[in-house]
Amino acid sequence: MGVSMNGLVSNMDTDSIVSAMVSGYVARKDKLVKQQTRLEWTQDVWKELNKKVYSFYTDKLSPMRFSNAFQVKKATSSNESKAKVTASTTAVNGTQNLKINQLAKTGYLTGGVVKSTESGKKISGSSKLSQLGITSNSSVSLIVGGTEKKIEIKQDMSVDQLVAAFKDAGVNASFDEGNQRFFVSSKVSGEEADFSFTANSADGMDALKKMGLFSVTEADMKGYEKFANYTDADIENMAKNDYTRMVINKEITDKKNLSSDLSLLMKQIETDVKNDNVPSDLKDMVIKDADGNILGYDLDKYRDYLNTLTKDDGTLTDAAKAKVERLDRIEASGLISDTSNVNKEYLNDQVKDLQEEIEERGKVLKDEALFADELQKLEDNGEFDASNADYQGIIGTYNTQRATAQDVVQQYDIIKNYEKSDTHTEAETAAYNAAKAALGVGDNDGTGAVRIVGQDAQIELNGAIYNSNTSTFQVNGLTIQANATTEPGEVISINTDVDAQGIYDTVKDFFKSYNELIKEMETLFNADSSKGYEPLTDDEKDAMSDKEVEKWEKKIKDSLLRRDSTLDSIMTAVKGAMMSTFEIGDKKYSLSSFGIKTSNYFTSGENEKGVFHIDGDKEDEKTKGNADKLMAAIASDPEAVAEFFNKLSTKVYDTLTKKMSRSSLSSAYTIYNDKYMEKQQNNYKSQISKWEDRIKTMEDRYRRQFTAMEKALAKLNSNSSSLTSMLGM
Repeated sequence: MGVSMNGLVSNMDTDSIVSAMVSGYVARKDKLVKQQTRLEWTQDVWKELNKKVYSFYTDKLSPMRFSNAFQVKKATSSNESKAKVTASTTAVNGTQNLKINQLAKTGYLTGGVVKSTESGKKISGSSKLSQLGITSNSSVSLIVGGTEKKIEIKQDMSVDQLVAAFKDAGVNASFDEGNQRFFVSSKVSGEEADFSFTANSADGMDALKKMGLFSVTEADMKGYEKFANYTDADIENMAKNDYTRMVINKEITDKKNLSSDLSLLMKQIETDVKNDNVPSDLKDMVIKDADGNILGYDLDKYRDYLNTLTKDDGTLTDAAKAKVERLDRIEASGLISDTSNVNKEYLNDQVKDLQEEIEERGKVLKDEALFADELQKLEDNGEFDASNADYQGIIGTYNTQRATAQDVVQQYDIIKNYEKSDTHTEAETAAYNAAKAALGVGDNDGTGAVRIVGQDAQIELNGAIYNSNTSTFQVNGLTIQANATTEPGEVISINTDVDAQGIYDTVKDFFKSYNELIKEMETLFNADSSKGYEPLTDDEKDAMSDKEVEKWEKKIKDSLLRRDSTLDSIMTAVKGAMMSTFEIGDKKYSLSSFGIKTSNYFTSGENEKGVFHIDGDKEDEKTKGNADKLMAAIASDPEAVAEFFNKLSTKVYDTLTKKMSRSSLSSAYTIYNDKYMEKQQNNYKSQISKWEDRIKTMEDRYRRQFTAMEKALAKLNSNSSSLTSMLGM
């Protein structure tokens, strides 16, 4: 663009002249901007109203369609601190007697304080179990809800790893570094969800004590008694099952490893050749057809390539060594006969076959009949005999577990029997002290563990006993939350009756929300006219104070939905639905049947012609002196009241659903034409942009013309000066 000469020669204010010349275009653009601004404000008003309508639709209206919206029964307890009771519609009216025998408890084990073998140091999550004084590997069984899971206790495992193993076995577990204790608990309350630890050997017993988790309660003894009562036949059967699982799992693991090896082999060879890592004389280890498609692999050349990957000392790199070992495993599998030409399609088929075999073998572990067949095959093959070291090792482990459990039970019985008697012989006392020492009970050798046994809650309702794994009971329409046990002879009375106030409050709350919404709509619809008011341009705002601008814009915004046909359609539809009549039994009901109606047209407040009032409502000045028909109807026939409002709310809900349905002009759950308005917005943006471009084009054009004029005048003046000089003037 050339240099502008703004009246330098002509002394004309060309900027003002240009502005005046394009003012017509600017006015057209400003008109569009004002229309766009009005539309933006209108969209904002609609969005806010739509939010309120949708909130009413989902939060108040939708739940009212269902019978459970009206809690037509109310239950009261004579001792709310011990028993909180609620009633459903199916609860029987009347008084019932309740006793709370015991509350549900969650199995909980607070471990004793652990001690580090390193003087002055504390145990942390990263500490090894050896720092607790655990000097040998062992195992313990964690029984949760009757299911046993064996947990390996190893010297070199960390406290965090042990906690993770406990969690995997089905309990909550943690280690508190501040208090130096393990904490273990059931995941849910109740007797069936309770847990117990049992040592599988003397080393396992020692490990539990060193971890502060050895506990001696009736619940703990159940686990030991289970193992103590194993017969030789039980152990033999369990060992056969374990060995069969071991064989199948090993087979699955081997197949998984081979499948992985085959897949990685193909990927490795192709990647190495693609990345140009292979010497040129070995590149044909990937066999291709004329079109470059991979047909197979020459594993002999692949091995030659791997042997070139050496360290400075001539030995294979770690990566190459791992690949050679993988190649050795594949060739040892017997799947490949000619290593110089291995078909790729064949290898892919082998991977698929292995995956299918893995899946089939996995089914054997889950299907009792298939598993029994597998066990029988092993037995027929003579696997379960004295020469099978693996099988005999499993039996030996079970025998050790049984012996340990029998010793614990024996010592526990000595302690309990001794404590039941008032007189003891010297020998009995010695045996008692020895048993306590063996179990670490009541002396410095004990772990200090504190055990809370999981138990079910139990109540008596009208003489019948009910048990629950939680302290909440569901009985014949009543929900009883037991909070504390009753004293001997104490009885809690539960009274069930119609909850008239609850129904009344539900209806009143509904109308409060409805009235607020309908008043909002009527206020918008009946707003004062803002004729003559348009959104202000920036120049117009500059000429006014901030307060004047705010007042001006509020006048427009308040009137944006005045006499709006869409808003009128919604109000008319909703009001019409609210005036519906429904037949219940042999009677017809409308809102007026319950003393619910709008005010007289001439006496209603501003924008409150659609607002409903409830006769007898103490908070409503207009109707508080009238007879309370709604409460009377609830007291006489609560089911009819509930059914009427279920039907009424359904009618209004369906009406609003239609008004908010998706269309070519509006989105789903939207009461206004948001899509159409958005399209208008985009159109305004496009038009405004075009006018801005046009204004700039015209301004540039006029400025160029004035610049040309200035240059011409300057030249003319120059020529005139020269002529004057020549004439000697």
